[in-house]
Amino acid sequence: MKLHRLNQKRKSWVGPRICRDQQGVSAVEFALVAPMLVLVLLVAADLGLSLSRNASVANAARTGAEFAAIHGWNSSGITTAATSATNLTVTATPTTYCGCATGNAIAQQTCGTTCSGGGTTGTYVSVATQATYTPISPVLWGKTSVNLSATTVVRTN
Repeated sequence: MKLHRLNQKRKSWVGPRICRDQQGVSAVEFALVAPMLVLVLLVAADLGLSLSRNASVANAARTGAEFAAIHGWNSSGITTAATSATNLTVTATPTTYCGCATGNAIAQQTCGTTCSGGGTTGTYVSVATQATYTPISPVLWGKTSVNLSATTVVRTN
């Protein structure tokens, strides 16, 4: 009878002791949360890199337009200025045209003609730049590469 009570006592003490034991709980919680934290970090790093690269592409377009504003139309000079403005592999496409400023847009017209507002047409240079961004994890973007582009327009006269 005494042996029976001892076994009952042990059984009753074993269960609550296991429930009260907190060793390893934080390791299990970390194992459950760590993959989500890594995913958030990966998304943030990838987004930051893409925004940085996009800013570099836009800066290259502005640099090419600045060259055109200072030196006038020089296709190879504009292209060199734009591609040299960043360490990315950027494709720069400068174009020139005549037009009239109308609000927030430029209406293309024949050079030397009179605009509807009474002024003469101006000469504009447009610099379009493009680069390809390869994400850290294509799974997050759903693509293996993303095209980044920017265009800047400046009046040269």
